[in-house]
Amino acid sequence: MKIKANNNCEAPDIAISVITYNHEKYIVDTIEGIIMQESKYSFKVFITDDNSTDNTAKICEEYVKKYPLLIDFEVNQTNLGSLDNWFYNLTKCYNSGAPLIAICEGDDYWIDKSKLHHQITHLNKNPSTSLTFHRSELMLDGIPLETSGLLCINANQYFSGKDIIEKWTIPTASVVFRRKVLETYLPRKNNNKYIYGDIILFLSATEHGKLFYMNRTMSVYRRHGTGITQVQSSPEFYERVYQHRDAISRDFGGKFSFLRKTELADCYFSISLLFIKQLKFKGIKYLFKAILYKPSVLITYISNKIMLL
Repeated sequence: MKIKANNNCEAPDIAISVITYNHEKYIVDTIEGIIMQESKYSFKVFITDDNSTDNTAKICEEYVKKYPLLIDFEVNQTNLGSLDNWFYNLTKCYNSGAPLIAICEGDDYWIDKSKLHHQITHLNKNPSTSLTFHRSELMLDGIPLETSGLLCINANQYFSGKDIIEKWTIPTASVVFRRKVLETYLPRKNNNKYIYGDIILFLSATEHGKLFYMNRTMSVYRRHGTGITQVQSSPEFYERVYQHRDAISRDFGGKFSFLRKTELADCYFSISLLFIKQLKFKGIKYLFKAILYKPSVLITYISNKIMLL
């Protein structure tokens, strides 16, 4: 059965958040992956274009003409930036009143027609589950990559917030979660230390229930190589990552305070190496901070370098 568009004033069974910016090469795959869904549940798609400079908006408008009851489309008058646009669109999904919310960003896409049906059915049958996610294919500039972390677990199982932090993260296009998660998540947009919206969403979900992983490949997660190395090789990037992780360690009632002794130490060490290479004194300061939190960090680094000789 084809999934139903929400065509009246009642809240849909599920709201789908799609944010996009200069995704003219990918947005068709995103929208087609949504409209092909087959289920008995009604849904509404909320697409917000962040003032793209390509043909993304024009493509979306063509789909609105074909599916006016299915798609709510808006173009921001100015570019908000990906994180602000992310929060803005999720707020629209929350305000729709839909009890469940899914995400598929404008360069990712779904490949299983029964994806939503499987996840909605699980949530309806398991009230203690706050969020479901699943296996995803990973592509870099159109080339399939070997997956790692939570992308390739081979069994259905539940995960904790600590699991999510330690084993990387969840593919955003794979999630379906309860509306109530946004009640504690959306206020966190005011914390300017956070630089990644998705991991904070997933950790917020742990405040409302369990996270369930489905061992079924139902989406494609795209990565784009342009600029990644350059951005992540700057001290400023690692300083922002430190602030982000530090904010996590202090938030959530201290549940993830272990970050201050483990991942924060690694972040300090990465910053120190970059500053030392630039012959900046700040590198020594960060090195001492790293050793303070994790005394073995320098020995581990030297050992790894020796093994490569």
